[in-house]
Amino acid sequence: MMRHLIPALALALAVTPALADDAALCGSGSAGFEARVAACERLLDSAEDRVEALTDLGRAYEANDRDAEAVSYYDQALTLDPDSAYALGRRSVALGNLERWDEAEADLRHLITVQPDRSWPRYRLGWLLNQTGRYQDSVETLERAAAIAPNYEPVWSELGQAHERLGNMAEAGRAYRQLSRLRPFSIWTHVTAFRTLRDAGLADQAAYHARMAYTLDPNETVLETWLGEYVAGVEAQEMPPVAWMPPPEDRQIRYLAIRADVDTTDEMEAAINDLVGWFTGNARPRPTNAAIVRIWHEVAGEDFLLPHAVVEEELDASDPPAPPAPRYRGMFPLMVQAAGPDGPIIEPRFDVGTPADAWPLRAGNRAEGSGAFVVDCSRGRGFQFSVLGCVPGVDFAELGPFDWTLSVTAEPIHVPMGIYQTYRIAFSMQGSFTILGVTNEVPYASVFWFSPDLNTWLARRLTAEGEYVYHLALEIVDPTPAEAE
Repeated sequence: MMRHLIPALALALAVTPALADDAALCGSGSAGFEARVAACERLLDSAEDRVEALTDLGRAYEANDRDAEAVSYYDQALTLDPDSAYALGRRSVALGNLERWDEAEADLRHLITVQPDRSWPRYRLGWLLNQTGRYQDSVETLERAAAIAPNYEPVWSELGQAHERLGNMAEAGRAYRQLSRLRPFSIWTHVTAFRTLRDAGLADQAAYHARMAYTLDPNETVLETWLGEYVAGVEAQEMPPVAWMPPPEDRQIRYLAIRADVDTTDEMEAAINDLVGWFTGNARPRPTNAAIVRIWHEVAGEDFLLPHAVVEEELDASDPPAPPAPRYRGMFPLMVQAAGPDGPIIEPRFDVGTPADAWPLRAGNRAEGSGAFVVDCSRGRGFQFSVLGCVPGVDFAELGPFDWTLSVTAEPIHVPMGIYQTYRIAFSMQGSFTILGVTNEVPYASVFWFSPDLNTWLARRLTAEGEYVYHLALEIVDPTPAEAE
């Protein structure tokens, strides 16, 4: 008896890895067609679930654009099990590729009865109805799909297209706006939402997507021009003056944070102007860092807030986002950690006027003045910091002068949280650092959209030290007690 069991066990051990390899090869999207089909056929010979094996084999043909042959295998699978969701779904796709619309639609409607709570069959039916010109039916079907799975991206893209074909540009824009929530780094999504909302006459909503697309791709010069004209044409709102107060400590707002290398952008724009790289597909600078960041504030003094941040998601980030520095009145990140986390801090000293002169905010306010960059040597000492002027007996070392301006206007701004009447605060600083006899120009410019409703900024854009930074509020987050501590 034992003599018979040993060869059988050895055979089982030898066959199992082979079956696993065939299963991986049969389902591989990168394997060669012949090898993939051969693996699927070997699995079919020994399959316990013949319906699934036949569908896998059909899918190998479908992946090689041989849809008619794929359909023949799906037919065999559905003969064995007419309610197989896997085979119905795949056959509907292959039939759609063959433009056999009536048969594909029949499969999808059958699949909806088999899986009434699944979004994909309704999405695919909505796609088919779009292809066959039944746009209103498509809209109704896709809206049901979106209700089932509101985070399924293709539904919103297809719904936007259906509304566009019906001429419902406002509804199309809202669908693309929802898609932009799910694809916040997609230039195409923002450009498409901008175009449809602009065409619908919803300029304030279009402006949000124009800002985002231009931030993600500074080569979107059409959007830059449109934005400039839009902002210049916005009539100042009559808003009551707003006195600054720190935001509630337990309020957390989720922001989209984007950083880009300004030098890279400038070089790319110069290349485009010279028609170099225009047709190469490389004329699109991307952010060096993009992330979803949750921010809340701690009151750190009369004029300063200390922001706390949690990075929830990063995309193509070459470097992690820097920890937030204390911000003047919760807005201006004017402090610089010059030599790492243990080094002294460079900060502005306002000798003539301060940004607080613009408060309480009202449209038309303007402030300007001058000051100097100083190093707080008490935050870091040692020989390595002597180049900054931090030598024994010196508490504050002056590095160079600056001039600054601040102006206040009123402007509606659209963000995913909604449309807000805001104060638009434009701040600029032009100064220089002198270290070891070498003077370096330090330009700094920023724009903040401050919402009286939320008593905080909704968006900010700044350029400083060779970096372009853009933050945009996505939604208010209710923190747990642990998060707020």
